Amino acid sequence: MAAARGVCMRWLVVLVGVLCALGSGSAQQCGLSTNGLTYDLSGLGNPNADYQYTSGGVQYSLNVCRNLVQTYTCAAPGVANFVVNFGQEICETVGTMPATFALLDPNDAAGGITGTFSSGMPCQAQSQGNYMLTVNFPCPATDPGSDQLTSAAGDPNNGCHFIYTMTSMKNCPVKQSSSSGKLSGGWVFVIIVLVSTVVYVAGGCLYKCKQKGTQGIESCPNIDFWRELPSLVKEGCNFSYQKTKAGIARLQGKSSGYETV
Repeated sequence: MAAARGVCMRWLVVLVGVLCALGSGSAQQCGLSTNGLTYDLSGLGNPNADYQYTSGGVQYSLNVCRNLVQTYTCAAPGVANFVVNFGQEICETVGTMPATFALLDPNDAAGGITGTFSSGMPCQAQSQGNYMLTVNFPCPATDPGSDQLTSAAGDPNNGCHFIYTMTSMKNCPVKQSSSSGKLSGGWVFVIIVLVSTVVYVAGGCLYKCKQKGTQGIESCPNIDFWRELPSLVKEGCNFSYQKTKAGIARLQGKSSGYETV
């Protein structure tokens, strides 16, 4: 039984490793890929300070691809907020991750992108639900010299919608290259597994044929283990199922174990 549990644990570790590797290879970026171009805004994420813009006595703050890092009085975390102080400070979170990205101009694939952030704090203006945020990331024609939040304001047609503009050369796309040879973590893992399997099987068979004179399926490395594996996996998984079932039964017994008065 212990051997069976060990087999199940080994298979579980392999499964988790596959999922993690594939997950890391397909993780959604903070940006957009379209028309052979890739926008990657992750370089705008600032772990030390937020981007800020002040207009009309209102301080607007933004961080990109991550929550704000400075301390504010807002009740909820998010990627952007505004703070106004007219006798009493008011701080409202207007956007959180994740975001939906699209081209800033559908007719200009290289002109920049726009991100729509939702799920901000509840908005009291006109009872329109939660705050929403649109951040425009135009690709500048000339280098602005630094990453800047260059404008921020409320939508005149919707008191719960705010529009920010982030100016940076990091807003510009790079051309996708099919010949770059760069592989995702998931593909690297798959290739390693396939190559290791081929080396294991071919090397093991060759060794047993040459050194032990085996033929046919008997030349497979660790043939006795592979013959027993299906039954060991079945036994181990059945053991796990019984233990889980017993644990659930104990929990149900505790939750209903009140004495009748």
